[in-house]
Amino acid sequence: MTMTKKQINNIIRDYVEGKLDEFDLEQAISPPGELKKRSSAILYSDSQYVVYGITKGWAKNWRSNGWVKSDKKPAINPDLWDKLLELYEKHDQRQLLIPLNDN
Repeated sequence: MTMTKKQINNIIRDYVEGKLDEFDLEQAISPPGELKKRSSAILYSDSQYVVYGITKGWAKNWRSNGWVKSDKKPAINPDLWDKLLELYEKHDQRQLLIPLNDN
């Protein structure tokens, strides 16, 4: 089977986007993961994926649906989302979306 350039580009794009999402989640987990007792924290992030996953309840819905999204596709990085949700349930946290630029 020969793949077209567009198919190859789509595979590469999906891989890179998945890795960036994974990195954003790991960054969101790291600081609050070090808190030993119940604390209040604000996470500033430029990742809509991370912020909306929490604030819009996407991740909770994915978890309650067995890590399946509303489009019936599997949620990406369920292990990391589970860790982040556990932290949010343990601590008083908020997330603020900070745009990368004004454009």
